[in-house]
Amino acid sequence: MFRAAEHLLIKDACKASAWLDFNEHLRTASQLVIETASCSSSCLTSPKSYQSRTYKGYAYEDQRQANDPVKFASAESTIMPRAPFRRAPIYFPDVRLQMLKPSPEVLKQIKETGWAREVAFRTTPNMTKLEIKGILESLYGMKVERVSTINYLGRRHVTVDQLKRTQWREDDWKKAYVIFKRPADVQLQSSKPAQRPSMLEQLMRAKGVEPRTQAPAGVAALAPAAGLQRSGQQ
Repeated sequence: MFRAAEHLLIKDACKASAWLDFNEHLRTASQLVIETASCSSSCLTSPKSYQSRTYKGYAYEDQRQANDPVKFASAESTIMPRAPFRRAPIYFPDVRLQMLKPSPEVLKQIKETGWAREVAFRTTPNMTKLEIKGILESLYGMKVERVSTINYLGRRHVTVDQLKRTQWREDDWKKAYVIFKRPADVQLQSSKPAQRPSMLEQLMRAKGVEPRTQAPAGVAALAPAAGLQRSGQQ
């Protein structure tokens, strides 16, 4: 009888000690969970904790925080590989200036003086006069006086292929006439170029008659008087 009672008491004591140990472990685990949550919240909300992970010389409250800082990573970033860094493309405007073939007079002027008064360029329709002037002055150092432009439609073409007529048109373009300022060291010729003889002069020279380049003496003497009389009548 006494042995049975002693056995029951020992069994109850073991259960009580086990229950106390379980409560102690549960209290310790809950305390660790609370400390971890407070540490995580302080790391997320406090800018000081964020700076502490980036700057040196900061005294950490928890040594584990210093050794293993908080890292934020999503499941997608860990599963899917990250694409390499690519710089955004840079788009340049469609700026084109193609110098057209100058006339023989312009070529002669360039050969004599090294300067051309007017030059024609071919460009895109979206370019303006200010853009053309800015390009010539900033890139080539030319002094532009005036820019005139005219738009042209692309030439139409018809292509016949297997009894089919296909119409298509070339790109539209713009023609720009640029007039440059005359440099200070360039002197233009005052003499006019030789004019082409008229048809009457050519016929007279073909018959052997030299055409008169000056008026007769009598007509030249009467011309001023007639002019004065006409001005007096007015």
